[in-house]
Amino acid sequence: MIYNYIDEILQGYTINLDVLRRDTNLYSISMLQHTGSFHSSEFFFGNENSELESVKFNDFLFKAKENNSSLVITPEYSCPWSTVRNLVDNIENLPSQNKLWVLGCESIIPTNVLEFRDAYNGLNNVEVVFNDIVDNAPGGVLLNPCLYIFKANDPNGIEKTIVLIQFKRQHMGAWGNPLEQQKLIPGQHSYILRNSPDSINLVTVICSDAMLFDGRHIYPGAEGQWDIQPYIILSIQMNPQPAHIEFRDFRRNILKVANKDVISLNWSSEGRSSGNPNFFGEYCKSNISLITEHISNTSSIEEKLIDDNHKKGVYYTLIKPNRHCFYLTPKIEFFYLRMRKPILGLAPGPANRRRGPEIKTIYEYDTVLETFIEVEDTSDGYVDFTEDIQIQSESLQDGALNILDRERLIALTSGELSKVKSGSNWYAVNTLKSFISEDTETINRFTVTFDTNGKEYRISQFGKIEALNVNILSDTNLYPDIIASFKDKCNEVMFLNRNGTKYNYNLVSNDDQIATVAFLGHTSKADAKAMLNQLTKLFPEEDLGNKRIVVWYKPSIAADSYDYEATDVPKFTSTEQTNLTSITK
Repeated sequence: MIYNYIDEILQGYTINLDVLRRDTNLYSISMLQHTGSFHSSEFFFGNENSELESVKFNDFLFKAKENNSSLVITPEYSCPWSTVRNLVDNIENLPSQNKLWVLGCESIIPTNVLEFRDAYNGLNNVEVVFNDIVDNAPGGVLLNPCLYIFKANDPNGIEKTIVLIQFKRQHMGAWGNPLEQQKLIPGQHSYILRNSPDSINLVTVICSDAMLFDGRHIYPGAEGQWDIQPYIILSIQMNPQPAHIEFRDFRRNILKVANKDVISLNWSSEGRSSGNPNFFGEYCKSNISLITEHISNTSSIEEKLIDDNHKKGVYYTLIKPNRHCFYLTPKIEFFYLRMRKPILGLAPGPANRRRGPEIKTIYEYDTVLETFIEVEDTSDGYVDFTEDIQIQSESLQDGALNILDRERLIALTSGELSKVKSGSNWYAVNTLKSFISEDTETINRFTVTFDTNGKEYRISQFGKIEALNVNILSDTNLYPDIIASFKDKCNEVMFLNRNGTKYNYNLVSNDDQIATVAFLGHTSKADAKAMLNQLTKLFPEEDLGNKRIVVWYKPSIAADSYDYEATDVPKFTSTEQTNLTSITK
């Protein structure tokens, strides 16, 4: 791969793109997670019906310009060339000053890309640029292009619209057929956009080019430069296996160092392929991944951002210690959001805080009106999932419980706390096991159900709570002495979150007694004791004498029986009468 800085290609031009300015301001992004029918043939990879999809892409770009997006992105093989021609034929449709559009386009044959350059280069102050030699190119018969479209002033101060074309280099090898390998003409050049040598850098990696990407190769002989330079890396894909190890390693290696953001934009898994109806069977996992130590998710502002984003279809996970991932729902095509740039150290600490993207608007495409319509929120699939596995517990369906509190209730009740220390805030999002994603990038969130790799984990934990609510709490013979006064006064776990008790209590009687309970499923007595010990650490040591904690478990996988470990009933030496049903005395 040959890396070219844009200022080496456009020598003497002035470039001043919002997204690349080295400041702490928020910038805006419009992303199209294309839901379409992918089609491949001997001479074409793209949309099965390009004419129909062109109408959608025209509307998307119109709205992206209307909302003044700093950065606009579409995935590979998605944008019809008729949409591109519509842009350059009508200059009022082109990006505004300081804005950058990155369009993954349908394939094109060498003759047609040369015709496009000849037709539009110089028309309406447009300059069509690419360094690759495409005629008589070795390999196949078609090119996989990504277009950068932006404005720049030439050395004479005349504003030009630049259409810079980058071609994919590495064919995909995971489609189950060798068609792209046979047909792709590999590109040679990759472009690095920047306003100046001191600005943020932006590079686009087209799908399987991720297997070749190593940021250190941009700086031969000076690998340390990669570690310190701020970069936005766009990974545009038409990829049925976005969590394949090659793509995971691509993201992981980039995010080993600071000042890097990776924006991965795939076709939606709600789409299909004309030749393979199961092509998009896996969750598409379009996401924004960034590295920062600042997101602690303990403040009400940060929690509200996670909750608000969730309602609009963007879901948070953490890969420890500080890689934060925000996954897009496959149900929404058009996302408009704002976020901080990957710049640290330019301002005092409070101004350097990063909280990830803030989703402002989501759109669904109306096929009748042929336009994108703004919608308020979208489903995370949770209700459908619980209905599908026939959950009866009302507490798991409680609409009044916000997303984060639902995750906390399930975590506490199923004993899935990630890390608990005496006096610690166990309920902080970044300590909850369900929010932690390992390098496999499997999403184990209880309230996000699109990633089927996490399905068995979710079913297991939901099953524990269902058994606790339906089988255990309904049988008063299973109540230990410490909660004997709860008999016939409670039926499901829920939170008591008032008067500073926070999330430590999940069993509340109808006369306001409170306790902490869990069910671990089939496990050993030793494991139950260990969980009891872990739950005691939720409370200050001096308060443990008044705490009611019970851990039920199923000692035999075959027998329908339950056992428990529990705190002892407090012993009092005082002759003063004490009400054991109240923790306030």
